[in-house]
Amino acid sequence: MSKPCECIQENCKHRQVAKLEERRQESKLKTDPKHNKARSQNQERNIAKEYQKAGFEKSRRVPMSGAIVGLKGDISSDLFLAEAKMTRGGRLVVDPSWIQKIQQEAQDVGKQWVLHAWAAGKEDNFTKVVILNEEYFFKLIAQLKAFQDESMV
Repeated sequence: MSKPCECIQENCKHRQVAKLEERRQESKLKTDPKHNKARSQNQERNIAKEYQKAGFEKSRRVPMSGAIVGLKGDISSDLFLAEAKMTRGGRLVVDPSWIQKIQQEAQDVGKQWVLHAWAAGKEDNFTKVVILNEEYFFKLIAQLKAFQDESMV
């Protein structure tokens, strides 16, 4: 790294070059396959741990799930087969093929499908959402409501 520019001008050539180099480094991090793979694996581990905390003790990250045919989903639990996606680009567009893939894989193993999506800007905390079948969602909230009604009696 070069030493900071001491020019009085705000947009001097030195600062422009430094900004350009900073953008190149950021771009390199975004496209570095090893960096992205490690981030994805970390996300999958974190989600599996959250399933375990929720009472699904057999939940685990499926190693090599995207690389080996036959290994289904990124995270597997007793009830769910989950796919995990993340971005630090500020927005995440849900690709219908992701949903079709996890739906089919979950159906093949007799589980419910879930898509975990994490989105953030480069410095922000992730906004974490879960996408699941709408019919299944309404069954879950009906069970939650029934449980709530029982506990109030």
